[in-house]
Amino acid sequence: MAERPNWFVGLPVPAEGWYRERVLRTAPEALRVFPPDDLHLTLAFLGSVDEARARAAWEARDCWDRGAITASLGPVVPLGGDRHRFRVLAARLDGGDEAVAAGMRACQPALLDAAGLPPPQRPPLPHVTLGRAPRRLAHRERRALLRWAEGLDLAGVPVPLEEVALYTWSDDRPKRLFRIVERAPLGAADA
Repeated sequence: MAERPNWFVGLPVPAEGWYRERVLRTAPEALRVFPPDDLHLTLAFLGSVDEARARAAWEARDCWDRGAITASLGPVVPLGGDRHRFRVLAARLDGGDEAVAAGMRACQPALLDAAGLPPPQRPPLPHVTLGRAPRRLAHRERRALLRWAEGLDLAGVPVPLEEVALYTWSDDRPKRLFRIVERAPLGAADA
């Protein structure tokens, strides 16, 4: 049985100088951490659309009119459920979060519409997913993941957001979750 498609448009997040040292070396074994090349900030999740619709969304990427942005990371928080059932641990943005959220508010409706999808149902939440927790995880292990996240100091780590990319599943999922199908620089904002 073929795997369902998975498409999204995002901003690649460079991992140099912080990810291996602060996240990969200290992450609890129970957390399925993302490989460094998979780090991204999702602009619009397209899901299981076909490739033609995903590429139509890609063609609408000029909705980002802010040019390149250097944001900074903030606290690591659980997402995707309450503190007892969260699915992911993600770094929120601290510096630059309002600019990124504004870009997401501008782009999500345009990208989703181009792919034939309904408009977003929730306000944008700029974040970088660091890893996923298994669905079935003992309560004590989940608490250990939360303690690790709360002690992870990523405050002030600069995150240059210089490109936009169209992502789908990787052909080598044990090595990488996603692959970039198309990428382009974020153009300079109009003066």
